[in-house]
Amino acid sequence: MTASIFRSTPWPKRARLALTMLLICACCPIVWSQAQPKAEIRLPATIDLAKARTEGSLLVSNLLTQVPLADTLTRGTLKIRNGAGESRQVSFTHQIKLQTAGWQSIYKAEGAEAMTLVVSQASGRANDYELSRGTNATPSSIQHLKSAETMVPFAGSDFWVADLGLEFLHWPEQRLINNEMRRGQSCKVLESLNPAPRAGAYSRVVSWIDHETGGIVHADAFDAKGDLLKQFDPKEFKKVEGQWKLSEMEIRNRQTNSRTRIEFELDPSK
Repeated sequence: MTASIFRSTPWPKRARLALTMLLICACCPIVWSQAQPKAEIRLPATIDLAKARTEGSLLVSNLLTQVPLADTLTRGTLKIRNGAGESRQVSFTHQIKLQTAGWQSIYKAEGAEAMTLVVSQASGRANDYELSRGTNATPSSIQHLKSAETMVPFAGSDFWVADLGLEFLHWPEQRLINNEMRRGQSCKVLESLNPAPRAGAYSRVVSWIDHETGGIVHADAFDAKGDLLKQFDPKEFKKVEGQWKLSEMEIRNRQTNSRTRIEFELDPSK
């Protein structure tokens, strides 16, 4: 029998978040004022910057050595609500393909928002991003995105290409700034700094990473002015064939009041 764990319940200790899908966002629906809040992060009174950098780099290095164990194909739905409250849905698939060196994460959106994103990943090197629009991509229509070009929406959603590739973990400056509880989990607080943020892009990301699983419990992303831009939270886990898997997560844009929720189809009988 499949069991569900909702956000009001502490997460199962064995639940691992799929690190191949970053996604930064989520918080309760409230009305936001025009003045956006600055960072609301409880930092220690003093930080040994050298130590924070060393420990942050080590943490990220360990995270990036995690690799998928097998090829997978998962269907899902993007449930998008814009700032005016209008909703739409986009069906998509997420495929993991193992390669001789590394692996590929392939996201394909269907329908009017048809788009394909291929993220080629391997330990010890930067991600490679290929983005094509429509259903009949040709080699000449594929965009090869550099890191700074990845902060663009996937299929019109609040998830950016950078989110799906966990691009913030590849930024050169990583700091372990705190250890604290978040949503009932003991977490390491990681601050990732963008060396050259463009207007409208993330300047830094602060993520709460579960000590035991290495999964992202919550993350905040800030714009170039230091204002809170997006938030990410996993929403629900399901137990499938004896293993806990992430079945639902949400990303919310705090400045536009839009949000996108991803729901994965995890029923092995389908």
